[in-house]
Amino acid sequence: MVLIPLSKVFYYKYPKDNDKKDILRFITVFSNSGFMGYPVLGSLYGKVGILYASIFNIPFNILSWTFGLMLFTKSDNSKNIKKLLQILE
Repeated sequence: MVLIPLSKVFYYKYPKDNDKKDILRFITVFSNSGFMGYPVLGSLYGKVGILYASIFNIPFNILSWTFGLMLFTKSDNSKNIKKLLQILE
């Protein structure tokens, strides 16, 4: 959550409508935790570690699909969140 406003500060020099700025903000805020995170946890803690990591990763996925969608579509933010919540119901 802290990286969202910081990413705006980090990339202020890019023009507002620059796609590169949006991509840089997205990769600054979100990591690729599934690529190496789950196998490492599985080897260290077994199936229980993967279960806890999956539960912990739910808010991460929701935030990446809401904030990421807002970044890349450049439309009204409240409408995107409402649409996403309707899909999840």
